[in-house]
Amino acid sequence: MSAKKHYFPNRSSLVLAIQKVIKPVQVVLDIGCGIQPQNYITPAVHICCEPFEDYIEYLQREIRKQERINLIDRAYFFLNAAWSEMAGYFPERSVDTVFLLDVIEHLDKEQGRELLAWVEKIARCQVVIFTPLGFVKQEHPDGKDAWGMDGGNWQEHKSGWMPEDFDETWQTYVTERFHYETNLGDPYSVPAGAFYAIKTISDFSPAVKPGFHALFLSKFYKAINTVKMLMETVPFYETVRKKYRSVFPKKQKPYFHDKKGE
Repeated sequence: MSAKKHYFPNRSSLVLAIQKVIKPVQVVLDIGCGIQPQNYITPAVHICCEPFEDYIEYLQREIRKQERINLIDRAYFFLNAAWSEMAGYFPERSVDTVFLLDVIEHLDKEQGRELLAWVEKIARCQVVIFTPLGFVKQEHPDGKDAWGMDGGNWQEHKSGWMPEDFDETWQTYVTERFHYETNLGDPYSVPAGAFYAIKTISDFSPAVKPGFHALFLSKFYKAINTVKMLMETVPFYETVRKKYRSVFPKKQKPYFHDKKGE
């Protein structure tokens, strides 16, 4: 049997719905976070595992800026390593939730399945995956990524995933209208789809409730993250990005190439 599918008509309805599905926890492992770690929830401990050193350095600079103005709502830890290098360091059920946001499509299918098998073992509460709906070509021949950094090779898509790739222990949340632009900034003739796959391993509630400051910042960053996802293709996004560069990193190119034939 395959995962249960929940369909949504567009990007905004999916994003708003998914906010209610992800559970609050204390310890998060964010694999392949790039320069945009997850902000769906606010853990006490946020472990960022990223193989590209330039992304880690960027994140550390941004967090130091936020620390100076007291805008940090969690403890960050950075691991400059691929997931396969870290597999032996995380015992079973050692973190609450694992996030794999725009990650598995950068691996071939066999490597992706190995990664999924591992994170299912180490997570206590949930595994949260986000990926394009099917294969969406993405290449960076000049070596530059969507943010103008030298991470182009890390951003190549090597596989495509569908809800049917996940068994009945998963729930999938799907829309066929999520990405509206190609990697070169041209609009798709038909929007590209995407989906979340979420496995809930156990019901879980935080052992310690966050204080007012952490709670306020949590809601603030959650709102910012939602606005970023909902308004990314609206011209107003660029106006806001220019004013608040530390919140909206420079985006020189959109995230995905056009589908073949579109």
